[in-house]
Amino acid sequence: MNKENAISKVNSIGKAGRVISTILQVILVIGAVCAMIGIITYLALPRNLFTLTLDGNATVTMNEEALRQLDPNTDFENPETFRSFTTGSLNINSTNYINGQANIEDGNIIFTFEQLPAVITSNRLLLMIAAAIVYMAISFVMVLFVKKLCKSLEGCSSPFEENIINELQRCVWFSIPWVVIGGIVKNIMTTAFSSTVNFSIEFSLTTVLIILLLFGLAYIFKYGAVLQQESDETL
Repeated sequence: MNKENAISKVNSIGKAGRVISTILQVILVIGAVCAMIGIITYLALPRNLFTLTLDGNATVTMNEEALRQLDPNTDFENPETFRSFTTGSLNINSTNYINGQANIEDGNIIFTFEQLPAVITSNRLLLMIAAAIVYMAISFVMVLFVKKLCKSLEGCSSPFEENIINELQRCVWFSIPWVVIGGIVKNIMTTAFSSTVNFSIEFSLTTVLIILLLFGLAYIFKYGAVLQQESDETL
């Protein structure tokens, strides 16, 4: 592949990225406008308009014969044997389950836990919508940086131009708050429909690895720009 073909492909990638970024910006703006309309509608409605309560059961089924093979000395006919398994609570997907009971049916030991009801109010939904607006706003800024990078790639004569490196570094640095705020918003969305409130921030190792690779790519481009400058000065 000669230099002209390589640059042509870089320009094409930049053009495609710019078009996709524009489409994403339009989608984010429409989503934010719809969310704002939802908030305005909520503010026009009476406070505490509704309350939605979610509840249910969690069932764990264990094979009695298999358990006997693991521990032949345990008296599985004694209800006290299962008391330790049914005390306390279970937390599954940010939902608490309590009041555990154990029954033996058809050779299976069935543990049943009641879900601690999740009370969803209109105020919780308002918080969820507000969080979504914040996330769409910061995502819009992230897409804007990506669009600028793609626009630079679209019209470049070399991928090692200074403006391309600067735009790439801006994208990489801004991806950090974008990921952090995204984790916070995800927890708000999850706990809005849960009986518990989770203030933790989840980090994906894959996301961290991608950010590190992007940092490495930015410095590789920076190093390439230095080499190109030295080559031009030599010529």
